[in-house]
Amino acid sequence: MLANPKYRRLNADELQALESEFVSFLVINGIPADDWSKIISSQPEKAEEYIVYFSDFILESTLEKVKFIECRAEKFIKVFQCLPTALVMVGLECSNKSANFTDSNYIKKATTHPPKRLKTYTATKKYTKQRELELFELLCQGGVITDDKLFKAICLGL
Repeated sequence: MLANPKYRRLNADELQALESEFVSFLVINGIPADDWSKIISSQPEKAEEYIVYFSDFILESTLEKVKFIECRAEKFIKVFQCLPTALVMVGLECSNKSANFTDSNYIKKATTHPPKRLKTYTATKKYTKQRELELFELLCQGGVITDDKLFKAICLGL
């Protein structure tokens, strides 16, 4: 039975970029290169399971390190601080026709010289699932991993 990924299976390009990490993963799991070649040719389902386990390992270890996620649209931006037990969200929303939070220059300007009809908001939400699963869902909905700069800029402007 093929293992279901907890997050998602890495694609071929991602696996290629992580080739040395995958080789180490196989070695740690007692699979030298010759054995891996045999598994690929004679047991493709087992090879796929190893790839799925590796994918989950990589994604989990990456998500554990995430501190901030940003979600942008034309009329709003939300930045989430990813704490161990909760998400802290700060956001800006503007109903002006000229609002475009997908433009970095607009964001910079909005945080230093707020436009009319700009709403700022903040909220805190405890995780209802495992932290990394919730962060993965945010990323799948269009969020991107970011640093703390915009989060701090919006907080200072609140």
